Amino acid sequence: MNFKKVFLKKKTKKYLLVIPVLNEGILIKKLLIKIIKLKIYKLVDVLIVDGGSKDGSIKALKFAKKYLIGIIIINNNTGLSKQLLAAYKISYKKNYYATITMDGNFKDDPKKISIFIKYIEKGFHFVQGSRFIKGGGEENTPLLRKYGIKLIHAPMLSFYSKFNWTDTTQGYRGYNNIIFKDKRIGIFRNIFKKYELLAYLNYILPLRGYSCVEIPTFRRYNKINKLNSKIKGFSSNLEIFKVLFKACWGHFNKKR
Repeated sequence: MNFKKVFLKKKTKKYLLVIPVLNEGILIKKLLIKIIKLKIYKLVDVLIVDGGSKDGSIKALKFAKKYLIGIIIINNNTGLSKQLLAAYKISYKKNYYATITMDGNFKDDPKKISIFIKYIEKGFHFVQGSRFIKGGGEENTPLLRKYGIKLIHAPMLSFYSKFNWTDTTQGYRGYNNIIFKDKRIGIFRNIFKKYELLAYLNYILPLRGYSCVEIPTFRRYNKINKLNSKIKGFSSNLEIFKVLFKACWGHFNKKR
């Protein structure tokens, strides 16, 4: 694992909460304050995975150290998938039962973490948050993103995975760690660098017989400048759809 440890403690819980961050500014601090207020750290171990922030936001998290299992910084970061895989490998090696992920830019409400745990305990292998099902909601979602998900991204992944998805770019999700051990899935590969891993797992897990479910979540974007979104502009959105086509056409499938 190519990362630098700011600190990394021993496992204390059954579940690991992974929070990938990159130049989140005040938003990651706000998220951790809410996690501490809600005492989420009593349900899960919390791991921050930084992609190489240059804004000083990681140094500002000293106040939360006693509530975290660790902070790691990814060396030579290429994107979100590399951050997630470093955390998933830690989760796998420390023998956690399951892993929950949420973005570090305070778009999602950590109150829902207990619901993710509930569904994993029910036996679901993959729990996907969705703002577009009954009980879910969204605020200030960029229109290109919203209709790209509803009209292209989710329908394509639904068709090719044979599972009815509604919110397939959503990073708020939970996995039973049995998935990480499956050589047919093969998540620990260098092919996953940027956004590939998210689309691939939505595509491959239903096809490999894993039980999947969507649960309602609420996602809020900053209204004025979309501060809490990494995907901006036409080129960034085009990259997402290139990854989508590759995933649906089996480009990332583990070769036998």
